[in-house]
Amino acid sequence: MRPQLRLLGAFELLGPKGESIPLPTRKAKALLAYLSAQPRQAQARGKLASLFWEDGGEKQARECLRQTLALLRKAMPLPPEEWLIAQGDNIAFEPSYCDVDVYRFLDYLKRPGGEKGAADIYSGDFLEGLSVPSAEFDAWAAATRQNLRERALACYEKLLGHCSAANDIEQGITVATRLLNLDPLRESVHRQLMDFYQRQGRHNSALRQYQDCVKTLDQELGIEPDAETTALWREIREQRNKARQRDRDTRQGAKPLPQKASYELPSLERRCITVIEARQFV
Repeated sequence: MRPQLRLLGAFELLGPKGESIPLPTRKAKALLAYLSAQPRQAQARGKLASLFWEDGGEKQARECLRQTLALLRKAMPLPPEEWLIAQGDNIAFEPSYCDVDVYRFLDYLKRPGGEKGAADIYSGDFLEGLSVPSAEFDAWAAATRQNLRERALACYEKLLGHCSAANDIEQGITVATRLLNLDPLRESVHRQLMDFYQRQGRHNSALRQYQDCVKTLDQELGIEPDAETTALWREIREQRNKARQRDRDTRQGAKPLPQKASYELPSLERRCITVIEARQFV
């Protein structure tokens, strides 16, 4: 098993056995992420030094870069020549010996029908929670994050359409929920999720989803849901009320009818009646 570098969601470096490998500084993580997100692209040392240590002089920045690269060489579970290409004043990341989730995500997007594989890999936004005191790096990370997020949203939208067409409700609920976690303002997805819950007979879940939609749109945009969304809410509410009434009627109709009281004569009285009846035929 190859080492794994996870850039989607929280940054994480894993060894060949799946063990977590800590990196000593946030800038070491940021530098490795920057290089690996642009595989085999030569980066000048001077550019990297000014990117991550912009406040210091050139000499100091280069020394900080050298020390950080040394820390990475020591921490990475690979020989330096298998992940770092150093040519003169340039360095680049070699992707052949390391499994990087961004590569697999983009690869699935290129395959016909690869939406589900891509969706399963996208565990969160690019370098979620990782920031360093570098305006240029943060701007690059934000642009990369937005680009990958847009690709993920388009992937989820397409996958959601497949689930709806195939009536795959369970998978559809999972996809719609993930999509709303990425973009809670997509009213059409709230509506689709309400419909999935309705098809399962989970009317209360569908109605709660409508309330989440109302709250989100009001807080973020100051608007009310579309008429289509509100009409679906009314339809589901009516279905729930009818279902409740049917349950009440069923419970009431299932009560056992009272049985007629029966009286059995004692044995002596039965014998007397039998004798009397027999004498009438003598």
